Amino acid sequence: GDLSGASNKTLGSKFKSQLNDLMRTLHSTEPHYIRCIKPNPNKAPLEFVGQMVMLQLQYSGVFEAVEIRKKGFPFRKTHGDFFKHYRCIKSLKFNWPRDVKKCNEILTKELGMEGKLKTGRTMILYRAKEHKQMSLKRNLAVEKTVIFLQAIYRGYTARKLKNQLLKLRPILRAALKGRDLVKIGAALAKCDGVGFPIVEISKLKRLKYVIEEEKRVLDNLKRLLTKDPEDVFDELETQIASAEDIKFSNKLVQEGKKRLEEIKVRRKTRAWLDEGVNEHLREKLEWAIKSFKSLNMTKSADKARFKAAEKELERIGKEEKLVKELKSAVATGGYLSANSQIDYRPCESSVSKADSFGMLTKEGIAMLARATYFRDLRISMYSAVGTKDKAAWNQVESVISSNSDYNNEDEVQVAISELAKQRSESDVDEKLQEAYKIYDQETLAYQLEQAKTFNMFGNSLYPIVEQAQEMLNRIVEARRKMVKT
Repeated sequence: GDLSGASNKTLGSKFKSQLNDLMRTLHSTEPHYIRCIKPNPNKAPLEFVGQMVMLQLQYSGVFEAVEIRKKGFPFRKTHGDFFKHYRCIKSLKFNWPRDVKKCNEILTKELGMEGKLKTGRTMILYRAKEHKQMSLKRNLAVEKTVIFLQAIYRGYTARKLKNQLLKLRPILRAALKGRDLVKIGAALAKCDGVGFPIVEISKLKRLKYVIEEEKRVLDNLKRLLTKDPEDVFDELETQIASAEDIKFSNKLVQEGKKRLEEIKVRRKTRAWLDEGVNEHLREKLEWAIKSFKSLNMTKSADKARFKAAEKELERIGKEEKLVKELKSAVATGGYLSANSQIDYRPCESSVSKADSFGMLTKEGIAMLARATYFRDLRISMYSAVGTKDKAAWNQVESVISSNSDYNNEDEVQVAISELAKQRSESDVDEKLQEAYKIYDQETLAYQLEQAKTFNMFGNSLYPIVEQAQEMLNRIVEARRKMVKT
């Protein structure tokens, strides 16, 4: 019966056993009080409600606890920790006593905190104000110490690097004297990890690059020069550029440059043959034809270009002759004064020839337009001068207004002047005729004065002038007699 009773524990004994286990666990830890603060009522992340947090801190007594803590001694260190933390304010060579409390007395005096710190049997207590002052002094001391340690370390690393570079320098200089890639590579491998690029290292790296580039360029040139340079022009140009970059030159490179320049001239020749034909430019055609003859351009397409260029150059020569003929025709037969004899036939004939031929050069097109303009002007002036035909003079005005580029030329200026004169004379003629019909003395007198200004008296085109003068004289005489009576 005793055995069965021992195995069946009561509920109270189980609770007691569990409570003892919990207390043992709690006593084995260092508990800290944690107050949870809710940042917002929505339980949402990255959302902070200041008023809500403030109320929680007020009503939970956190502010009161902080205030109480501030009135006490919130900073506490054991004698050992205090000594370890602030001992750096004294020199490294300072001879400290063995008793840690005496050491702290020296530190307290050095920190200027005598009477401000509370020293107990095991701990030193102090407030925030004293903590700030002591921390500032400690930080200044730590800064000086760190600078001193940095200087020692940097000096050590610099001396170490110097000795390392002095050992490497003879190896590097020996490798620089030759062009052995194996030795150069071995010398550079020994420099791996060296933190300072001395001149010899830079020169050796450049030498290695130059030697490797020379080998690569030579191998590529040997391959490219066996092919048609026009088919590998871009690649050949790249290799020559690489050779010039490393200032490398030998017979193979010179041959590559020669072929490259020849291809450039060929390409320019083809371009100028095409442009000369399409743009009708003598200068480009002459250069391209001369260049073609000096080059060995045997492709059928190139020969076709050459023939087309020769044909176009011959055509340009004929066009230039027509341009001279047009210039000569424009220079003669114009109406430059009242005694000039208008002859539009030279212009008409030359323009007809040029139109039939088809002017294509810029000079030819411009000269044909000029000759056409003066042909039309002369034909219209030939029909209008010496007449008062309004239709003929309207045609003169139409030609003049068709192109203002020639308005400053003498022949056009004369035509404009004659047109204005004719318009004025026609106006006087019309008004005299109207005044003559109604015996208007004032209008007759005024318009006759205008007729004198335009030299219309004695002009067979305007017989009304003499008639109006005779009419005016009669009117004046009749009125004079009426006044006497």
